[in-house]
Amino acid sequence: MNKNSKVYKVYLIYFISMALFCCLRIASSFGAFNFLHPDIADIVYTVVIQVGLMLVLPMSLYTLFFKSKEGFISTFRDTHLSHGVNWRVLILSFGLGILAFFINIAVSTLFSGIIAFFGYSQPISGVTDSSYTPMFPSWANFLIQLVTVAVLPAFCEEFLHRGILFRGIRQIGYKKAILISSLLFGLIHFNINQFFYAFVLGMLMALVCIVSKSIYPAMIIHFTNNAISVYLSHAEANGWFGKNFYNYLNQFLQSSNPILTFIACFSFLSIVVILIIVIIARIFKLQTLNKVQRVIDSMYTDDEKATTNSPIVVEKSKMLQEMLENNTTLNLNYEEMKSPIDIVIPKQKNIFKAKLEDNLFLISAMCLGGLITFFTFIWGLF
Repeated sequence: MNKNSKVYKVYLIYFISMALFCCLRIASSFGAFNFLHPDIADIVYTVVIQVGLMLVLPMSLYTLFFKSKEGFISTFRDTHLSHGVNWRVLILSFGLGILAFFINIAVSTLFSGIIAFFGYSQPISGVTDSSYTPMFPSWANFLIQLVTVAVLPAFCEEFLHRGILFRGIRQIGYKKAILISSLLFGLIHFNINQFFYAFVLGMLMALVCIVSKSIYPAMIIHFTNNAISVYLSHAEANGWFGKNFYNYLNQFLQSSNPILTFIACFSFLSIVVILIIVIIARIFKLQTLNKVQRVIDSMYTDDEKATTNSPIVVEKSKMLQEMLENNTTLNLNYEEMKSPIDIVIPKQKNIFKAKLEDNLFLISAMCLGGLITFFTFIWGLF
């Protein structure tokens, strides 16, 4: 068994985190946190999972397995795509987060309809004790959920999936790394309802990591998507602005005529997908041109910069301007491209061929996540 393989160690780290998460979830279902007030129990449970199992534990294991001499700081730097990010890219990431929310609604609705066709219904969960009283006022509860449902998952889950996992296995090929990290991101939710849209969201965030050369835009997308859900749920319960958002959206997309409903849904999704493609293309251009400009600027000497009328400076400026105005920022061979995604995915000369033993803990993680996800489907059938 190739225990020295980086891919093997990364899969092992992920499996340990997933297995402990599974154990904690089972313990919670058997009342491990019942000694606490339900609101406090939710906070403790979330913090333990997010901070403990998706941040501190994998970071510690990574530091141990790869023998990082600088400790956690080096581990954090090594597991993150930390190239400089243009401030406009960060703003565009919020826009992608909003669009991702709409995509999630569509994907969730579609697959909920599919599994409902087989007889699945959402199990009733939550506090059913009539004596239960909220511990926090509505606004405080909103802020707490904003942190536990949006802030912590955006940072901790992205650290594990797009940081350690995706970055750690990208040597097997970017397309495979996107697919595997997204699939595991869907499975670790341990819920048939969340699996489908989490998988789609994971693919989007992995692609944005590649295009932006940073994990931070993915964190922003994750936060924005979750934050919108948190706000709208509280808005509907407390009568805040936007309380009728879901009703308005359903009225817009649904009608008594199935054909009109299909046309409305298809048109709406087409617009959202087009906007996502446009924004990703813009991010790619911003990040790529920034890199090109830094390379060109590094060609200037101090003497050339001081002499603005120097023929060398003028010639290099013309070259830079031409690169900025035309699509000549990359030396692309379009004949070798099999799909449009090849344009933004970095070219790899040496792709690691993972053997069965390298994938041992990947298979284990998929089996564990897939089994529990399937059980949630069976539970919904009965």
